[in-house]
Amino acid sequence: MNPLYLLAAVPIFALMVLVHEFGHFITARWAGIRVEEFAIGFPPRLFAIKRGETVYSINLLPIGGYVRMPGENGETTDEEGRPDPGSFASKTAGKRAIVLLAGVTMNLILAFVLFAGAEAAGPVIASSYVKVMSGGPAATAGLVTGDHVVAIDGHPIKTYDDLIAQTNAVIARAPKGATTYPVTLLVQHPGVANPITITVHANTGSPHLDVTTDLNHAIHETHPIWEAPGRGLGDIPFVIGATGNAINQIVNHKIALSQ
Repeated sequence: MNPLYLLAAVPIFALMVLVHEFGHFITARWAGIRVEEFAIGFPPRLFAIKRGETVYSINLLPIGGYVRMPGENGETTDEEGRPDPGSFASKTAGKRAIVLLAGVTMNLILAFVLFAGAEAAGPVIASSYVKVMSGGPAATAGLVTGDHVVAIDGHPIKTYDDLIAQTNAVIARAPKGATTYPVTLLVQHPGVANPITITVHANTGSPHLDVTTDLNHAIHETHPIWEAPGRGLGDIPFVIGATGNAINQIVNHKIALSQ
């Protein structure tokens, strides 16, 4: 992995934190709760400015953020023991719940906006043109980088996700105890389509074909812009499910952590 990909996580995480904490902030203000500090990152402090009763700060450690309100530990009085109507604890249970849930709600709204925007622009999808890893089952069978896989065991495919899904479906039919299993691909070389049978590892979690998508043949999908909100909404459960499935497979040693 390119180390620059890791650096990309910093602004992405900062955006998530900013939107999350902003949700707490605006609902706290709506509920009449005094916000003492709105912070991005954790101390030590790099920069701060006070507007009204709130300090807005940017801190050194970009691993989170917080909205500091009086009464978060249950106090309903100020330092001098007088009732504090601006404290978190002085508000009704309903208002406190709204403030607490506002952060994750804003993150879901952010996801919807970003996914809908991506769908409106037209997603770039990995195609079933392949880049072949040297020494793997595909290379041994004769596939070369740039080949276009158009079907697997008679099932037409268009994208790299289709390729993976159909390969896994074929392997799932392998007899119990089998260590290898044949997968037949219809592969389009320049000007001609030929069936190629690849013998792959039958156990779940193996690299199987040992190919990745050829980025030179990515598919740019476009749809009517009015479909973008619905498609963006549908992307959210798909990504949540795929993430949960990947974590489950890592925990159960079906996918190596390095993958």
